Amino acid sequence: MFCCPICYEAMSDPVVLVTGHTYDRDCITRWIGNGHKTCPVTGVRLRHLELMPNYALRNAVRVRPQTRLASLHAVLVLLPRCDTHQQFHARPSTALKSAPKE
Repeated sequence: MFCCPICYEAMSDPVVLVTGHTYDRDCITRWIGNGHKTCPVTGVRLRHLELMPNYALRNAVRVRPQTRLASLHAVLVLLPRCDTHQQFHARPSTALKSAPKE
């Protein structure tokens, strides 16, 4: 998860300040709206208040949940199924660490 250094919650719309640090747009907009003219992380005075979208991080935030689900699906498809109980049984080489041992 990519957390905003102001609110410590997942970023939905990451933007970059002139200092190079990334924040969630809502949080940094509130920070600046409250009269702060410094970077929340470094304390450096901001030369300008322009917020630039962090497209790479935004794409990673949007892709990551889908990637995790796709990875989980790929693991489950590879596991042998018990025809009687329709349950998945992990092979020792593909077992997830959190999978219960039988």
